[in-house]
Amino acid sequence: MNWFYNLKVARKLLLSFACVLVLTTALGALSIFQLNKVNQASTELASKWLPVIGTLGVLAPTEK
Repeated sequence: MNWFYNLKVARKLLLSFACVLVLTTALGALSIFQLNKVNQASTELASKWLPVIGTLGVLAPTEK
């Protein structure tokens, strides 16, 4: 880690900013991947589960 202390301030700032950019890009890619999974799950709920629940309500009405 001694090589980092021997760098000039401008190079340290540039290296730090590059690390922040890389981490931000990785976080953005992970977020898009997770949003895709959430979209798939909500689409499955809307297309498969909700119609079944509606049909169940028609087939087995509750008495008042």
